[in-house]
Amino acid sequence: MISILKPLVALTGLALAGAAAANCTGNVVIGEGPSQIATSVANKAVGGTCLNDLIIDTEAEGANYGNHGEFVARLSKQAGEWTLQRALSPKEAGALLAAGARSDVGKTLKVRMIAFNDFHGNIDGANLNFTSVVDGIPARTPAGGVDYMAGLVRQLKASAPNSVVVSAGDLIGASPLNSALFHDEPTIETMNRLGLEFNAVGNHEFDEGREELLRMQNGGCHPTDANSCQGNSVGTPYPFEGAKFEFLAANVVDVASGKTLFPAYGVKNFKGNRIAFIGMTLEGTPSIVTPAGVAGLAFKDEADTVNQLIGKLKHDDIHAVVVLIHEGGLATGSINGCDGISGPIVDIVKRLDDAVDLVISGHTHQAYNCALPNSNGRAIPVTSAGAFSRLLTQIDLTLDTSTKDVVAVNALNKLVDRDNVLQAGDPIQPVAEISTIVANYNALSAPI
Repeated sequence: MISILKPLVALTGLALAGAAAANCTGNVVIGEGPSQIATSVANKAVGGTCLNDLIIDTEAEGANYGNHGEFVARLSKQAGEWTLQRALSPKEAGALLAAGARSDVGKTLKVRMIAFNDFHGNIDGANLNFTSVVDGIPARTPAGGVDYMAGLVRQLKASAPNSVVVSAGDLIGASPLNSALFHDEPTIETMNRLGLEFNAVGNHEFDEGREELLRMQNGGCHPTDANSCQGNSVGTPYPFEGAKFEFLAANVVDVASGKTLFPAYGVKNFKGNRIAFIGMTLEGTPSIVTPAGVAGLAFKDEADTVNQLIGKLKHDDIHAVVVLIHEGGLATGSINGCDGISGPIVDIVKRLDDAVDLVISGHTHQAYNCALPNSNGRAIPVTSAGAFSRLLTQIDLTLDTSTKDVVAVNALNKLVDRDNVLQAGDPIQPVAEISTIVANYNALSAPI
């Protein structure tokens, strides 16, 4: 939890150490932008630091309050301390509190989502590349790999105190040899270290059947293949640790029990503000995977499944809803455009309850950044980050801390740029621990 104050040096009576050194001008202001409130209190130095710099009430300073009351309570506590130290008069302290109470500080909360889809076990990006002339990405720009993905994730998290990493399916399956030979354990292990939190199961998650998919979640060695559980050779736990993130499958139901194979949704709490992540795969999965892989499972309609969950979420006082769906569309042009969008995702979104705030899609291996109409005709953000680890989607949400709902969304697809051709001022640094794991699996698979 971020403190409202930067560290203060001790005050002795009325002597404010370092007051002459601090260049404090004007009066104290609370908040930022159009809602900023000016006070009658001089922006004096306290302990060598100006009051405007001591009060953490703007994003630039790291303001991160779960609600408006939290900010007011912290400001009240510190104003009281300043009064006891005689740095402020009671009248000045009262003026600060009055301004804080009228301000918008803490009435909204920023949350950053980092999303991707269709990773397909591409742990090593050495031979991956991406081209998008319209986006200024030169032909065959080296891009991708889980260690560089993790580096970009860390970079994006560094400027966002509230964050979550999510995937819209096909995390595993149809993978290169350095993951497939080991039943995609390398993908799960490296994603654990990247910080993935929720993965909606895709059709390829069922390539080896439900029991193997459950092992991916729960851990343990493959029952017959000696290539499983290579932790002692690559530097990960033995036996295989399983996913530290949640697999989600709201529309995949075990016919015998009537229960979903995995949880229908996951919830993350951001300082009292909760977001639900509903995870699904495409209804048509049985038609594109080996029948044995989905035996005994039913795949329900995607939009109907989401809409049936909305009432429960509202009952639980969860009003921010994100859908992670392994189904998508086709679009042309920029990775951050939506030219000519078509395909199943358009019709699914058109049927979604108005409570859904954002859809993160996949399956078609396309990169797009759209606003598509829902059942009420309201345009909601719909994103996809291509495939094979080469792109990530940075999605910045603004939550109303009173209603607990999403009031703004800004999404941007970003290149996982191995040569940093677009990021000269802020280069991506691969995560060394993950690079080592990938190198070790490469060495094991090289003879084959």
